[in-house]
Amino acid sequence: MNYIDTVKQLGYPADTIKGYAVNEIPDHIPHALATYYHQVGKMAFNMAHNELYPPKALTQQDQRWVFMHENQSVAYWAFDCNSTEPDPLVLQYLSCENGYEWHPETQLQEFLTRMMYFQTSMGGFPYCGTSDNHSLLLQLQQQWNVTPYNFDGMSFIVQKGIVVLAFDAKELDIFVSAYYESKLEEFENTFQLQLEHL
Repeated sequence: MNYIDTVKQLGYPADTIKGYAVNEIPDHIPHALATYYHQVGKMAFNMAHNELYPPKALTQQDQRWVFMHENQSVAYWAFDCNSTEPDPLVLQYLSCENGYEWHPETQLQEFLTRMMYFQTSMGGFPYCGTSDNHSLLLQLQQQWNVTPYNFDGMSFIVQKGIVVLAFDAKELDIFVSAYYESKLEEFENTFQLQLEHL
């Protein structure tokens, strides 16, 4: 697994790619997450919306290691403390009327890859704007000849230093993000859009 390839594909400059030293990562952390911490764990996007815990700050809840929480602490993500799998199942902890519930999500490596896309779109890149033009996603697929990366009701297109996030729920705006302001301006000019800058 190489998370560095993914951050490069997303458009992060090489000098922003930072991770933890191997001796900073406890032995109980499974391989998929330990590799993530080592390769990209110190990059700022890990705190952009949901918050990844530092490797020595994981907490235990119901025999699970919690490693990330949602920015308003509505949801938490964890893996089984007793698992010896290198790529264990991620479980999401959600508050509900009767207290809380655990829900299975996906394997840890896939979950972390998804979060890299999501975090980049939700504040990981410094320049971001929104649009209510829902034909934009199809237009991008045709013009750029790319297939979106889809999961959990979201579609991502990554191309030319731009990350576009569209939700299946059409009442939600499309997010367009870039590491460089000039890339966002170029995108607006190319597609004749006036984004609502965030």
